[in-house]
Amino acid sequence: MFSLSSCRIEGSFRGLYSYYNVTKKEHPSFVQRPSGDICELKFFDDPIVLRINGNELKSCLRDLDYSIVYFWPPNCGATVCIPPKYAQEFCSDKGIDLFVVGTYYAFNQMSEVRDMIRPLFAMDTDYYRTNLTKRYSERFLSDLVGEVNFESPIPRFLLFHSDSLIGTASIIEEIGI
Repeated sequence: MFSLSSCRIEGSFRGLYSYYNVTKKEHPSFVQRPSGDICELKFFDDPIVLRINGNELKSCLRDLDYSIVYFWPPNCGATVCIPPKYAQEFCSDKGIDLFVVGTYYAFNQMSEVRDMIRPLFAMDTDYYRTNLTKRYSERFLSDLVGEVNFESPIPRFLLFHSDSLIGTASIIEEIGI
């Protein structure tokens, strides 16, 4: 007697790929490149995400005292994946600038982001020439902080003094400020 078995994967591959091309095709005006200095931009009333690279963000951090970069995975339901609004409240209470950088493109979740000071950003997959999240995230981080070896996964929250990395945490309350 022969037995045949098969394997079926349930769920999606969100988080493994950028979904930039799908998002851009379905919502052409949603993903944009910034026009001008990203440091001067304020949050948009219309749902827009700006695709940037780590060098652009680093140049912005140079002129700030303290800031936090939050690598936000939009579809993450874990308790460490807080909504950007809560990260903004934490940073505003502490007098720290916040930059939320989406780790992949998810229109439904990203278009619901409100009550922020700065625009919502995402990693520019065209710049990094890959749609694999792990690859472009590592390249973005390398541009942002240089060659730093983080244990996997990359920390969600990075604390900067000017453009120097001074702390990391998986939970914002543990960032050390």
